[in-house]
Amino acid sequence: MKNAPKMRTWVLVVPLNRTPSRAGSKSSEEAWFTGKLQACAPGVQLEWWGQDWLDGQFATHRDLRRYVEGEQAELLELAGAYGHEAAVLSSGGQDLAERNRTLRRAIDEISPFWTLDWTEERGTTINTLRAKTPDAPELDPVHLLTTFRFDAPGSTALRAKYEEVVRFGGSVTLPSGTVDVRLDASSEVRRLLSGIEGSGEVQVRSAVETLDKPTRGQVQILSEVEDRVIASVDVYLHQKMSGSHGATLMGGDAGGALSVTVQLPRPDNLGEPQLLPGGGLTLNFAAFANFDLATVVPLLEFQAAATEGRRLRFRVPGLVSQAERIDESAFGSVDRLARAARLLRRLEELLDLTLRIPLEFAGRDLQMLQAAVDALEDKQGETPYDDFTATVIPGKQREFVAQLTADPFGMRFTREDFVLDFGDLHIPYGLVVFYAPRVTLANRDELLSGKGVTSARFRSEDGPFRLLPRSMAAEVHSADLKKQLSA
Repeated sequence: MKNAPKMRTWVLVVPLNRTPSRAGSKSSEEAWFTGKLQACAPGVQLEWWGQDWLDGQFATHRDLRRYVEGEQAELLELAGAYGHEAAVLSSGGQDLAERNRTLRRAIDEISPFWTLDWTEERGTTINTLRAKTPDAPELDPVHLLTTFRFDAPGSTALRAKYEEVVRFGGSVTLPSGTVDVRLDASSEVRRLLSGIEGSGEVQVRSAVETLDKPTRGQVQILSEVEDRVIASVDVYLHQKMSGSHGATLMGGDAGGALSVTVQLPRPDNLGEPQLLPGGGLTLNFAAFANFDLATVVPLLEFQAAATEGRRLRFRVPGLVSQAERIDESAFGSVDRLARAARLLRRLEELLDLTLRIPLEFAGRDLQMLQAAVDALEDKQGETPYDDFTATVIPGKQREFVAQLTADPFGMRFTREDFVLDFGDLHIPYGLVVFYAPRVTLANRDELLSGKGVTSARFRSEDGPFRLLPRSMAAEVHSADLKKQLSA
């Protein structure tokens, strides 16, 4: 105390309570503490934290008690908990939540420096060792010693993937025998991480960090020689995984039909930021079925522009990547789907509808869609159908045939509430007029055979049936209605 003149408080922590002063006793710990010791330190507040204080602290901090007393301190607690663990979940989720909390408390009490967090993800339990105090690594150090062996046949690609994950973040699964893991740590930490040692399968995965604000980028297709942008797609990067040399950013387009991962090296490692040549940018297009057209059409136009010889480039604010040659086979052919999407998009505008990409569609569906759009744009539409079937009233077959000449004749039929089927889409189209200039009755003899055939099949002799332009169809339909009214 003489060496600390500015001392204001002095605390003695000792595992015993001080003996009180008694009449006739020459000395006691209380008399020494409050008398002789206090006289040596005038103005200093003296405090004695004895057995009672320590018992109270250990009662509320069972991790400290286990650390001091060892495994024997757990026996009574485990015996009490056994009845709960063996019982059925009579209260369902409430019991499960309570037991989960009990297990977490038990794990938290193993070590005063470390604890274990766990989560379930797609059937896999993920354990995370977490420091309970900032100085835990110094007071109770943990060393994970790993030995890697990439000497198995065909392991060159696996090693390259592992090194990429280390450099830029990501995930890779290393099969049994690739990694030998040894743990150098206290007995408490070894209990928390029991089962980690050995040479079994290991998954190396970087932590995924969600960015506070998404970063907008753009994937561009450039012309063969000049840096002229042929097509582009805006993407938003909202997650990050970090590595020793840079980071992997992840995101996609606004509609969720395109996912993007891009590796960005740190400027202090490679000078001016740029994409690593070869594999720095990865694009994954979803199956477009059921996506809205506003999302899909720009992506299909982008894919259609990705032809051999052109180049792919990525941009974010302040960064332009190296342009790399496009491998056309990686994008595949989208011409048919792109045509369907453009026609559906035009149909949306003409009919004031909201449509999506169908699950699947046939070639005839696409041809009929083109004819329907042409008719709405006041052009003649060519359908994929060169025949037409009508139902004849039973018993009226001969009378029906008698009205039709054996020579080709013109034919048209109208539908006021026509529904256009395109794959699994059923689009309310409205007024339509089908026509063909030269039609014959293909099954005349069957209808006259007396066998009860009631389907009349008409065949166009000059190509498929057509659709009248919408304005002409409206005039024809109006004229037909007038004739019916006057009749």
